[in-house]
Parts: sequence; C-alpha cells; structure tokens
Amino acid sequence: MSTSTAAITDAVPSEMLTASPGRVLRRRGGWIAVIAVVILAAIALVIIRSSSNASAERLDPANPGPEGSRALVQVLEQHGVSVMATDSLSDTLSAVGDPRDTTVLVYDPHGVMTGAQLTALLGLGADVVAVEPGLLALDELAPSVGLAGELRGTSAAGCNVPAARKAGTVTGSGLGYRADSNDAEATACFTTKGISGLVQLRDDGGTGGSSRTVTLLGVGSTLENGTIASRGDAALALNLLGAHHSLVWYTASFADLQGAPTPTLAELTPNWVTPLLILFVITGVAAMVWRGRRFGPIVVENLPVTVRASETMEGRARLYARANARLRALDALRIGTLDRLARQTGQPRAAPVDEIIDAVAALLGRDRSEIASLLLDAIPTNDAALVHFSDLLLALETDVARAIHDPPQNGQHG
Repeated sequence: MSTSTAAITDAVPSEMLTASPGRVLRRRGGWIAVIAVVILAAIALVIIRSSSNASAERLDPANPGPEGSRALVQVLEQHGVSVMATDSLSDTLSAVGDPRDTTVLVYDPHGVMTGAQLTALLGLGADVVAVEPGLLALDELAPSVGLAGELRGTSAAGCNVPAARKAGTVTGSGLGYRADSNDAEATACFTTKGISGLVQLRDDGGTGGSSRTVTLLGVGSTLENGTIASRGDAALALNLLGAHHSLVWYTASFADLQGAPTPTLAELTPNWVTPLLILFVITGVAAMVWRGRRFGPIVVENLPVTVRASETMEGRARLYARANARLRALDALRIGTLDRLARQTGQPRAAPVDEIIDAVAALLGRDRSEIASLLLDAIPTNDAALVHFSDLLLALETDVARAIHDPPQNGQHG
C-alpha cells in the first residue's frame, strides 16, 4: 500500500496536545486565586492586630485590650506612681530601688519561676503582690495557704486589709485560696463558701527589720481593662498597687529559664515508661516465637498467574484514552514499528532512527520526508487521526514485508 505526503500533512495539528504550564494555570487559576486571597487576608489580619495591640498578653501593662492592664497602669501613673514593667527576675531585682517604698507585682502565667527565684524575690524586702500563684509558688510565698478551687461571682471584703476594705465588694473570677486558721499573720478576704479571693500575709522579713506584706490575689480579673470598672475592682487594684511611689510590674517569661540547667531525657521521662517498654519488648518477642513456630518456615512458590498480552494492551489503551494521551499512544506504536522495521531491513535494534528511515525509503522507493513525517513528526489531533496514523504504520510494515519477499521487477515498485 502506498501513502501520500498530503494525507500525512493534513493530519498534523496546529498545536501540541501536551498540557503546557499556561494551560494548567488557566485550568486551576480559580483555586490559585482563592488560596492567594485567603493568605493575603490572613497576613493583613495579623498586621492589623499586631499594629492595634502593642501586646496581646493577659495582664500586660502595655495591652489595651479587654484582658490587658494598660488602663490601670495609666491611672496609677496619674496618681504619681512610677510603674516599671519587667519580664525577667534579673531586671526586676535591678528595678527595685528602695524596697520600703516599692511594690512588686508578680505574675507567672506559665509557671516558669523556681523556688530559688521566688526566694530571691522575697529577699528584696519589698511588698509583693502575687497574681494567681499556683501550687508550687505557694510553697515559697505562703506555705500556710493552699489552693481551694475556682472563685466566681461577687464577694464582699469581710476583712481588715485596707485595700480590700476600701473596695467593699469585687466581681471577678480566678483562683481561690484557703488560709490556715492557726496562722495569725494570714488575713483572708473576699471569702465565699470557705474560698478566699485574696490572702495577705505580714511578716518582719523586710530590709532593716521593717515589716512587709505578701498578698496573694486570686481574682486576677480585677486588674483587667474589661472588668476594672466593675464595683470595687478599681479601688482594690489602685489601693493594692498604689500603696508606694514605685511599682515594679514583673511578668515572668521564658527568659527566666535561660540560666536553669537543661534536664536530661532520663529526668523528663516518667518512672512508669521504662517498665512499660520492657513489657512491650517481652510481649513482642513472645508473639514472634509463638506465631513463628505455628506457621513454620516461609515456602517460596511460583504462582500460576498468566496475563495475556492482549489484556495488557487493552488496559494501557484505556489509560491512554482516559488521559487523552493520543501523542503518547502513537509514540508507543511508532517504537514498536521502528523495532520491527529494523529487523525487517537487517539492521540492529539499536540502529539510529535516521538509518532505519533511509533503509525503508530506499527499499520502497518513496520520499524520505514522507516516511520521516509518519514515524517522527505527525501528531494526532483527535481519535480518528490516531486510528488513521495507526493504519498508516501497519500499511508501512506490510509494504516493507512485501518488498522484501517480492522484490520489484524492472525498476517498478509496488
């Protein structure tokens, strides 16, 4: 069978079917735009929030938000109290000038302070107001006081502490404490059902023999911007923190951990982990021995599975059809045709494609560019073109086989 160059040229498409980056971008441009908008909106929100709030931490003296304490600090400064904010113990110790005229507020939200650090803080001799101290902090600040749950609602002072008596009642939530009734130096205030929102202890451990107070403030919400205007919260905060001319507002941070020794893995591991791991190992070994003896050694056996070449060919064809990979399917046919043409013309399988094309063109007496277009350059635009090229490849193989077994006579080529 002979083919014409015009038939092959008409089937060549104006553009390739392989997906280009531009085509992929147009196909998925909507999703990319949505993701970009979400990312930009998130970035803008973070920038707006960071610019509007100097700090988002609770009880931060620079935070103007509902949980911050900027309003309280501004009022204290208007009443002549010098407020200095610190975030490490070393800065706090340096900020305390005259202990007899200084109040130190301690707020440790992450529980990073150690007993030695709290002892060093008490050693200054200044009045200390500990906001919502936990169990470990109570062991150093007030051993006779224990945690008693959570305190909510409105509570009356019910004590002789000046700041609490001036406040009258407070409304807030926080930790509740229970003072030892045998401790004469501990005064409990704002008590509801045996739970106190404030406990003050007085001793003579100050510098120069002067007395100092350690106040445990469980209702830390009384210091927040959002609730300080409720009932006596403002009076309690101003009288408790404004008793002296200097206030050091110490918010413990992870900077206090820099000098602490790094615990080892053994110190961080609970005691029950090691016995549990040993039990797991013993159980695993016992299971392997039990199951191994039951099944015996592994037997290698060739499975009687045979897959026909036609099934493989049909499966691959369906994959190409589903992906519209016409060019890839035609290339697979071309590779097989070139391999068979090389054998038919007596060339090695690794022969260059140009040599195979030259041999076929010489054998059939056809234009070399016609054969090269069929074997290399032609691209199918649709399924019909793919079938057409497949028929041309089959016809080319048939012509070569016929020319080899039935050579042309008198210079005529069939």
